[in-house]
Amino acid sequence: TQYRVAENSAVINTLIAAAQNGKKVTVFVELKARFDEENNLATAEMMKASGINIIYSIPKLKVLAKVALVLRRDAEGKKLTSYAYISTGNFNEKT
Repeated sequence: TQYRVAENSAVINTLIAAAQNGKKVTVFVELKARFDEENNLATAEMMKASGINIIYSIPKLKVLAKVALVLRRDAEGKKLTSYAYISTGNFNEKT
């Protein structure tokens, strides 16, 4: 969930780089970010222009969950490893 992001966010830049390198990236954008809606929309449009699939929040529904699923295939293309992340904590540029 993209909620509030720093200007020139390392997280957003990494997602954009992944999409530009041919990875499938989907981001859920929380529009109700309390006075930060315009920034969220602009960041979402930037990600969308980079090939990221954007899913926008449902009006009047607040989503606090952070979920990530990374699928990684080994160099030979035989073994697939899954990494999952589930949390309510925000990604922060300083921590």
